[in-house]
Amino acid sequence: IVLPRPRITSISASNSIVLLTWESIPGQTYRLQYQSHAGDTNWVELSDPTEGVGVLLFDLRGHGASEGDTLNGVDEANDLLGAVDYLLRRSDVDRGRIGAHGILLGASVVLRAAAGSDAIRAVVLESLGPACLEDHGEPATLWDALNHPVLWYIYHMGDFIAGKKVTEGVRRLLPRLGSRPVMLIATGRDAEVRFNRLCHSLVAGPKSLWDVPRAHRGIAYLLEPEAYREKVRALFTRYLLAGR
Repeated sequence: IVLPRPRITSISASNSIVLLTWESIPGQTYRLQYQSHAGDTNWVELSDPTEGVGVLLFDLRGHGASEGDTLNGVDEANDLLGAVDYLLRRSDVDRGRIGAHGILLGASVVLRAAAGSDAIRAVVLESLGPACLEDHGEPATLWDALNHPVLWYIYHMGDFIAGKKVTEGVRRLLPRLGSRPVMLIATGRDAEVRFNRLCHSLVAGPKSLWDVPRAHRGIAYLLEPEAYREKVRALFTRYLLAGR
């Protein structure tokens, strides 16, 4: 959510990384929703702020004005957890009504952070993809078998370059969300849609899957802005703002 006069500040994540943030100020106790990773600066416009709702937007390490380097999503999850810790220390934040929204790498970051913190009470994950070889499962076709060594090389080289191994993939992380609501947004027509249907089956709590077949990865909002705003707002309103 892009606001006309956001407060610009900074927070510290792990490894003393400083992250640049944009912060809305509704003027009353508010609930925060996060967005991670939509290009060099990690946010996109969603809608006008709902009354009583504030939004914290930040650049992941190695993006925009934040320090550090972009890796494979493991350390980036600590960026989001650092933002959560920042909010939990504030007296004007409702601790039980914090949600998170991530796109592409941001979706993996949000999922990994939520799996590690019950403080994140609802999530929206757009274009969530495999995080490690395990997420691809056992080869089911000849093409899968031929492609398996290539995937092995890609993931192992990624871990080597990042200096951080991805030990737990999406298949292991999603069940850890328990009863918390999850909205999955899948773009395209092929692998991403199939993977997100698998992800949908692994969610134990309230869940929804929205396919946007005309959109390329990570740009569902650009193709369906009104529906995007309505669906994302509906999830957070239902599960974070009910009974306020």
